Amino acid sequence: MALSMVHLLAARRFARERKSIFNCPEYYLGAIAPDAMHVRFKDDKSRKNEFHLGNWTEPNDDQVFAYWKGHSSAFDLGYGVHVMTDARWIPRIKRSFPDLVNERGAVSPMPYYADVYQTDYALFEKSPERPEIFRLLASAHAPKDHPLLTAAEIETWRDMQLRFYDAPCPYSEPVRHIDVPYIFDFLNDLLPELEARIQPYFPKEEML
Repeated sequence: MALSMVHLLAARRFARERKSIFNCPEYYLGAIAPDAMHVRFKDDKSRKNEFHLGNWTEPNDDQVFAYWKGHSSAFDLGYGVHVMTDARWIPRIKRSFPDLVNERGAVSPMPYYADVYQTDYALFEKSPERPEIFRLLASAHAPKDHPLLTAAEIETWRDMQLRFYDAPCPYSEPVRHIDVPYIFDFLNDLLPELEARIQPYFPKEEML
């Protein structure tokens, strides 16, 4: 899975042509909300795919579209952008870095986590958009009727992410694969695909 800075930057880029959500706090809250399941389940990932609408490790866009038929707020759009981003994250990692794939066909935790943590910290420190995104995120209110998560879980996770980068990065090994240029390449490829898939449900012409 991608970490929070990747998700927030993906959401920010997607919103550039949808001004009604570009400065919407709840949209950015939705863009990190699927991982709020960790407030309830801690490190247990056995239900990760459920909370990611079937999109944890591979695309299953139809489940996102079905979700949007009943939930279409700015928060819900951000939620969908998050899970659709994650769905494309792991397949690309496997294609780009086959040496990270273990004998079971999964991405090996190390050096994967050493790379993604350090790169997410670098994005936090260097992204000119981060202060404004975090300001918006801090003011967001969670929905009280989400079908999978409570408002308290969502806002607790938000508060945890706002504080996350205050602590030192837990890894210091040299970044070997997933660096900042890789992230920007990923985002550049991701956005046209998200645009094509999401446009029928949230037309940018209606969100100016």
